[in-house]
This record gives sequence, structure tokens and C-alpha cells, in this order.
Amino acid sequence: SVFFASQALRIESQRSLQTMAIEKMDAQALRRENIAFCSFLAFVQAAVLCLFLVLGFKHSAELEANRYAYFRDVSIMIFFGFGFLMTFLRRYGYSAIAYTCIISSTVAELSMVLERLFADSAESWEIHIEQLMNGLFCAGAVMISFGALLGKVTPFQLLVMAVIESILFWVNIQVSVVILGAHDVGGGMTIHSFGAYFGLAVAASFSGKSSAHHPDNASSYTSDITSLAGTLLLWILWPSFNAAVAGTEAEQSMAVINTFVSLCAATVATAIFSRLLNDGKFDVVHVQNATLAGGVAMGVAGDMEAVGLYGAILGGFAAGALSCFGYAKISPLLEKLGIQDTCGVHNLHGMPGVLSAVVGIVAAANTAGMDASPQIFALLATLGLGLVGGGIAGFVMRMLGSVVGSQLRHDHFNDMSFWTTPSDYHAVVDEEQGEKTEHIFLYGTMKQGFHNAQHLLDLMARFNGTHAGEGTADLLLFVDMYGCPYAAFNSAYGRGEKSSPKPVKGELVRFESGMPPELLAKLDEFEQVGQNRYQRRCMMVRDSSGKSVEAIVYGTEAGRVPGLLQGAFELLSEYSLDFHSSSYVAREKRDIAFKQSWGGYVNAAQVEI
Repeated sequence: SVFFASQALRIESQRSLQTMAIEKMDAQALRRENIAFCSFLAFVQAAVLCLFLVLGFKHSAELEANRYAYFRDVSIMIFFGFGFLMTFLRRYGYSAIAYTCIISSTVAELSMVLERLFADSAESWEIHIEQLMNGLFCAGAVMISFGALLGKVTPFQLLVMAVIESILFWVNIQVSVVILGAHDVGGGMTIHSFGAYFGLAVAASFSGKSSAHHPDNASSYTSDITSLAGTLLLWILWPSFNAAVAGTEAEQSMAVINTFVSLCAATVATAIFSRLLNDGKFDVVHVQNATLAGGVAMGVAGDMEAVGLYGAILGGFAAGALSCFGYAKISPLLEKLGIQDTCGVHNLHGMPGVLSAVVGIVAAANTAGMDASPQIFALLATLGLGLVGGGIAGFVMRMLGSVVGSQLRHDHFNDMSFWTTPSDYHAVVDEEQGEKTEHIFLYGTMKQGFHNAQHLLDLMARFNGTHAGEGTADLLLFVDMYGCPYAAFNSAYGRGEKSSPKPVKGELVRFESGMPPELLAKLDEFEQVGQNRYQRRCMMVRDSSGKSVEAIVYGTEAGRVPGLLQGAFELLSEYSLDFHSSSYVAREKRDIAFKQSWGGYVNAAQVEI
């Protein structure tokens, strides 16, 4: 006890300079990112305002009722549909929806200026509904790219990408549509293919160890349902997206009908291939995304008579099947190649977008007065500009990120870095995930042969649990004066940034049917969660074969134990039975006067844990 007291007092009085530097560096990095984001966003807004004045922007007095209806539908798709579609990440809901709104609003304004700069125009420039929709289409391309990077970049980096991509979007429109003369009514090439391959090229710069196999790159039952809400809205409104800028009413009608039929066929294909590729079960990821691929398939030529209803059915069915195959087989291959596509935009927008271009090539070849060559060259130009431009943007974003300290981030796929979160943020998410998790990692007195083993054995008998062998976790393990073991979480450990200085050996117990609320409540009660500083978390643990499995782990934050990060305690790699037998004092026998609320740690300085 004297040792613990003296060490705590020494640490409390001297405070490790190294740890203070790390904490200060993190705070400075957040401040630098904050200043960079706010300053750059203010600059973009000021630049748009000045250019509106200098370029002589004026309101248009024309408003077609059907065009406004299309504008409304496309607005709902961009702001609501894309935002909610990306809420599948269990801890990233605020960011998915709010960044969609903030970045899309910025891009829509910027796009109006860029369209004017690329246009051969007189001194004045009128803003029609068409310009507003073009701004939304530009935002759609940026949101597709955002999907590939979801959870891996800072707001500042996302804003930088949005500005660069908006410029290149209009460069591609100029090359593909204006110069080459390609037909692309719903942006199958210029929005979907361009946005997807631009995003994949950027993602290649942000697919490091700190994001690969990250425990928060996961969904929950609730987050998947909110994502499905986005899917349904996009599905319902996609015909408007493809018909919005079609020429005549007949072409608009054709685009609406072909897109709807194609979406139906894609949904049927999803129902078939999702089960075929997923051991006989539906995969919600396929339903969230592949059902929409039919809309992308009609993006280039949905308004062309040569497509026909049979072409719409074939194109939609092929797009749905291709998207399911992409999620099941191609996405894992891309990850092995170092490209982590968070939302799978390659499967929903990339490959179906290329398929849409192929449909356009065939339709153009079978339409009088049209030539297939502009369609071919436009596809090549789109893919080249998307990949090269995305590669450059990724380099710039990473370089600027290093300047403001973004390379220090390890909490990917998480709202906590840039949002104030409610008090139940961890509780709600962990409760849902805990019920899905099958394993619990034991490092202390509930291991086999230890003092509290019987408590766990009773729970195992009641809830169908079995011992699953040894495991290793990246934790900080230490003991108090009663020989009681404690684990501390360090947010960098177990997330790919670095390993614990002494990985902790323990045991894994598996509950075959998951962990129902009653079981979690029993474990929480035993660990005194809510009465002390202990928490229940889901984290990745390595089993005896070295394979990573998600498991429940109980512990406290390392920063809440004075002196722990500064070396005041000896860190253990294992809580052994010999040590336990010789030094452990049962909880009921400990001196109440020395107990702290979280289970026994004490020092003479009465430092709160």
C-alpha cells in the first residue's frame, strides 16, 4: 500500500511530460483541424458570394411545374436518401447525415459558379431550376465518393475533396458531354462512374492499418434499419433523378418508365443472388444497395427508345446481380489490394455505372443519327479523370491532414471526435452490439480455477456458454493492493495503430446464441458497471489461432487511473493462478475504509479513479 501511495503522489506532483505532450498534441490537432475546416469553408462561401456578384448572376423568371417536381425529388434523394443510406455504421450516424447536408450544400453553391465559368455565356447569367439540379448532381457525385471514405477522413479533408472533385466534375462534363457529345441523361457515367472511381482512388490513400478491421466499422440492427429507410427513398425517387433533365415530355416519360422497370428487375435479382451468394440467407447490405443498381443502369440511356422495356429489365437484373457479386467477391479482393471501400460504392455506382455506359453504347449504335464512339470515348475519359483526379486529391488531402495533425486519429467510424454526443451514446450502441457478440474475454478472477469462476460457470450453464480456449487482448493489466486485477482501455490499442506493450493473455467463453440482455445485466451487476468507473466494451481479441474475434471486455479508461500511463504500475501480461492464490483478497473481506467506488483501488493521496 505504501508503494501505491508513494507512486501515485509522485506522479500526481510531477506529471509525466511525455503524456502531457501527447494529450496537448491531440488537443492541438483538433484545434488545428477546427480552424482549418472553418476557415476554408468560410473562404469557399466568400468566394462564391464574390463570384455571384462579379459574374452577374440573376434570377430566372421561368419555372416549369414538372421541373420543380423533379428538383424536389432530386433534393430529397441527395440530402435525405444519401444521408440515411450511409447511417449503417453504428457509431457514425451524426456524421453521415450532417456531413451529407453540409458538403452537399457547399457543393451545390460552388457548382453554380463552376458551371458559369465553363459556359460560353454573355455578361449576365440566369439561374434556372436546371442550374440548381446540376448543383445537386455535382453533390451526388461527391456523396458517392464520400461513401468510399465514410468514417476515415476529417471534416476538413472531406471539404478539400469536395472542392477538388467539384472542379473535376465540371471538367469531365465539358470533355464528355460538350466536346465529345456523349449522351448521359441521368449521369450514369459523369455522376455514378466518375464519383465511384474518384472515391476509390482517394480511398487508396486512406486504407491503412488504423481503419482496416476496425471494430467500429460495423452496423447494428437499428443502424441497418435507418439505412434501409434511405434505400427506400432513393428507390422511390430514382425515376425522377434519371428524368430530371431529359428533353421532351416523351423522353421524360420513357426515362421514368424504364428506370422503374429496371429498379424492379434489380430488386428481383438481389433477392435471388443475395441468397445464392450468402449461404441461403438474405444479406441486408445487398438489399440496401443492390436493389438501387437498376436506377444506375438506366443512368446513361434511360430516355432512349432503343433501350426498350426488355432492355430495362435485362439491364436492371444484370446490375442487381453484378452489385451482389461485387459485395460478396470483389470488395474483399479490393481490401486485399489496399482499397477499403466503406459503403461499397464500387458495387452500387462503379460497376453498374460502367454497365450503364455499355447500355448507352448499344443504344446509340441502334439509334438513327447517333454514333457509339462518343459514348466509348466519354467512358474512357470519365474513368481516367476519376482515377487520376482521385489519386491527386487523396495525396493532397493526406498531405494537408498531416499539417493539421489528422494522422493522429485512431477513432475512425466514430462520431466522438467531432461531435458532442449524448450521455447514452456508448450505452445504446454497446448494448445493441453486446447482444450480437458471442464471446467474452476473461483476464481475471472469473477464469477457470480462480475465486469467481463459479459465478461464470453458473451463467454458462444457464445461457449455453462454452469455454473457447485462450485469447489475447491489447489491454493494460495491473493489480491493486488486494491482488485484484484490473484492465484499462487505451483507445489506440486494438485498433491497428499500435499494440499494447504487454498483450494480455486470458480465456474466451462463447455463448452460442449471443448475449441476451439478462446475461449482460448479470455480468454488469457483477462488474459493478454504473456504480464505478468500469465499462463494458466490444473489442477485437485474438484467439489461440491468431484469428481476431469480437468479444465483450470489462475495464476502465487508462486515463482515469492516475499514473498508469506514466509507468506507476507494473503491467502484467497475465494474471496467474499462483499470484492470485497468494495475494488475492475477496471483495467481501476488504477493508471498507480503503475501498473506492469502482472496486478496490486506493492510494493514500485519495486520488479519484
